[in-house]
Amino acid sequence: MSDIPTTFYSPDTDTNDGTQSSLINEIVMRTNAPAVFCKDPVPSASDKYQVYNTWEVIQALGKKGWYPVEANQVQARSEARNNQVRHLVRFRNDELEKSLGVTGDKDDCVPELVLLNSHDRTTPFVIHGGVFRFVCSNGMIVSDEEFGSIKVRHIGHSLEEIIEATEVFAENITNLAGSIDEMKNITLNRKAQLEFAQTAQEIRYPNKEKKDMSFESDVLLWVRREADKEPTLWNTFNTLQENLLQGGVAFERSSGKHKTGFTREVKSIDQTLRINKELWQAARDLSKNFA
Repeated sequence: MSDIPTTFYSPDTDTNDGTQSSLINEIVMRTNAPAVFCKDPVPSASDKYQVYNTWEVIQALGKKGWYPVEANQVQARSEARNNQVRHLVRFRNDELEKSLGVTGDKDDCVPELVLLNSHDRTTPFVIHGGVFRFVCSNGMIVSDEEFGSIKVRHIGHSLEEIIEATEVFAENITNLAGSIDEMKNITLNRKAQLEFAQTAQEIRYPNKEKKDMSFESDVLLWVRREADKEPTLWNTFNTLQENLLQGGVAFERSSGKHKTGFTREVKSIDQTLRINKELWQAARDLSKNFA
């Protein structure tokens, strides 16, 4: 399945009548991620299946200062299931950004909440921690091992319980800035960078994909921008994360007819989440060697 293109919007944009654009946000979301508003599960779901309406969670988080900045969903296999498929919503908090001194400068990063949900029995309701980096307009997902996550099956819980748990998690995500500062203060030598790149390659191309994408992992350290040239753990992590997910990195194959190739962009929601979390955990594990 491929993802519908991401949509960005801000609640601070005014409409023509002077009111804030919550209605515009809703219209955009209904167009690009209609599953957000679903209240009914797929017909094959049992009577015990509980729908956790994403829109109601969005409204509850809005009262706590968290607003959506990105929404997308997977492409449904049939039109009938378009309102029930996996969807992802990212949130930010203006007050939190102000308290962290975020100005939108290229070096700034902001904590995010990342919500994943569906109503077709394929995905539980999940909330992850995330980070947005302004220099590359790139979003990351934090590993569950460090900050935990909320993962609830669609059975046996009320929507009110889901919202309450999400609000608690949102309060804890403010601690994320400390981990970022720690990684910024660690400088890697070339050997450590190459070892991290090897780990990143194994994360991106597990099992059978390894044979098809056999190349020297050092190409994944290709730096796209001047701001990432200093070999800190934070910059190296960002370089690898961007190269793994966005693709476009040239490499020479060790075997096969076609020697030159380019890495491919990751378009799957599930794969994006997996790679993000595993790479973040690898970076945090590496940071322990410098403690």
